[in-house]
Amino acid sequence: MQVIARIYGGLGNQLFMYAFARRLALAHAADLVLDTTSGFTRDPFRRHYALHHFHVAGRAATRWESYADRLGVPRRMATRIANKRLPAGRRWYLHEESQGYDARVVERPTAGSVYVEGYWQQAEHAEAIADVLRGDLTFSWQPGAALRELGSRFHESPSVCVHVRRFATSPTPSGGEAGELPFSYYEKAMNRIRRDVPDPVFHVFTETPNCPLVANLIACGCRLAGDGGSSGSPIADFWLMTQCRHFIVANSTYSWWAAWLGKSPSALAVAPAASRGIMNLDFTVPSPWITISS
Repeated sequence: MQVIARIYGGLGNQLFMYAFARRLALAHAADLVLDTTSGFTRDPFRRHYALHHFHVAGRAATRWESYADRLGVPRRMATRIANKRLPAGRRWYLHEESQGYDARVVERPTAGSVYVEGYWQQAEHAEAIADVLRGDLTFSWQPGAALRELGSRFHESPSVCVHVRRFATSPTPSGGEAGELPFSYYEKAMNRIRRDVPDPVFHVFTETPNCPLVANLIACGCRLAGDGGSSGSPIADFWLMTQCRHFIVANSTYSWWAAWLGKSPSALAVAPAASRGIMNLDFTVPSPWITISS
């Protein structure tokens, strides 16, 4: 048996997809296969497969397995339709039907080989195989000397990774961007960190260092992490985030995984609670994390 996982989206989404597929493969003693191509051929943001920066398990899918052959698109559509009509235990193409956690997806019997497609943004999948996953997700990518020195300083100080994710949408009546976390979330999160961490140093990571929200954070004493995280190297910024001691997670799977992979055993992680008014908050968080209303 084998589990073939379609990988697509940004780094955070790719890590969630890998965690689910890895868990499913382990649960059924199956070989893990990663479709590293089909999810990126029409990516509107020109994103690429990024899991090669880690020591992930499994092999790359063939063109046939990844529906990348000449008839792959219609074959995928026909397969999806056919599988919707089958009982769950007989499906060989598992498409995520909702964002809610459903343990039966892992526990139910499966066909000889299954192809899985979805975001699978549930903390339970990572937590269930945490020891294996942390081994898989050690970095094969290595930072240069200057970045490594900066990472050491972050890890040896009471550093806090503050991630700001901004979406290109229309302004809200309050003056912010629709979908972005408000300044009040960060203010509450920083105050919560200060309760348990003496003299924390807040480092802002963001792709948009010139936005008003970042300006407000800087005015409150936060520091930009280098150029703020806009270096053009997502894996370098991600690695540096993992070197921080504590985390304020944005509405972003990118900072979710930076916090989950953070090296400090005493780390505090603050994440936004689910909210209908905020984009990209479909993920769940591990129980030790602190959630704050956004």
